[in-house]
Amino acid sequence: MSLRAAPPDGVREHSVFIRHSSWASVHAVAFHPDGHLLATAGWDDTTQLWDTSTDRPVGIPLTGHADTTPLPPDSNHTRLWDTEAKSTARLWDTTTGRPVGIPLTGHTDIVRSVAFHPDGHLLATAGADDAARLWDTTTGQPVGTPLSGHIRSVHTVAFHPDGHLLATAGWDYGVRLWEVSTCRLIALFTGHTDTIWSAAFHPAGHYLATASEDGTVRLWDATGQTVALFNHTKPVHTLAFHPDGHLLATAGEDGTVLLWDTTTGKPVGTPPAGHGDYIWSVAFHPEGHLLATGGADRTARLWDTATGRPLALFSGHLGVVTSVAFHPDGRLLATAGHDSATRLWDISALHP
Repeated sequence: MSLRAAPPDGVREHSVFIRHSSWASVHAVAFHPDGHLLATAGWDDTTQLWDTSTDRPVGIPLTGHADTTPLPPDSNHTRLWDTEAKSTARLWDTTTGRPVGIPLTGHTDIVRSVAFHPDGHLLATAGADDAARLWDTTTGQPVGTPLSGHIRSVHTVAFHPDGHLLATAGWDYGVRLWEVSTCRLIALFTGHTDTIWSAAFHPAGHYLATASEDGTVRLWDATGQTVALFNHTKPVHTLAFHPDGHLLATAGEDGTVLLWDTTTGKPVGTPPAGHGDYIWSVAFHPEGHLLATGGADRTARLWDTATGRPLALFSGHLGVVTSVAFHPDGRLLATAGHDSATRLWDISALHP
């Protein structure tokens, strides 16, 4: 059976990457900031880098890991961080596909999430060992003391846009705010009544958004007050801020994408409808006029942010679409899924 998709009107399929084991889902996809590389991470514990101009793999698969996050390029070389299926993180050189330095060891259980400091000099990791940690991305050495205090697993970490604060959250329902320079706990936000799966700061740093198994998304101010409470009918697992911060997109197991005005806390427009099943991933176009979603119905979809109108349906995957990401120039959309495939779609016809 062919894995080729039937592209929607005005959109053409650019390429299909199938490199991970045939049984392994691709659960994460991310573009390098300059767009020349695409990273895919699979449940076969490998990460593969792809050249987006040639559609060819770059180097050998990066083995033994389960999640990826790209680092903004520095003056020397480009790096990619990976988390192992066990309890370490590792740095890779995206030019050679080779590991840089030794694995970052210190966690005693699975590393669930990673995030880079805005200037790239620090990496934060979230562990199932009740702690988050900070690492120097140049030396690979731990920075300060472990950020301890959570009960059981830490699922998500997020840096404030100016880099002075780090938010951590997870199994224990609480959101902790840390001063990065001292590794000191400065605040504990409470209000959720179940596991917190995702967190993100507003692009200007005004608010922190968290998505929870309790079916809500909370918008917190700097004092820990909930300034807005957004409700879904089932657990919420993914969220994303519009590039200018005036909208927040949330989605989860109820199959609904909701757009919220971050100033008024009110829903915006009619919810984009179409998936009808669990939504795994949401992403805004770099210019904010498009929203991409990926779901358990084996499709990815593209929506007009202003109207909620569906613009494109991507129906080539043979399994759950787990991750969506826009190329930095906004002309390509990457989708990845449980069918071991990553697809690039040329959406330039929809790009002003």
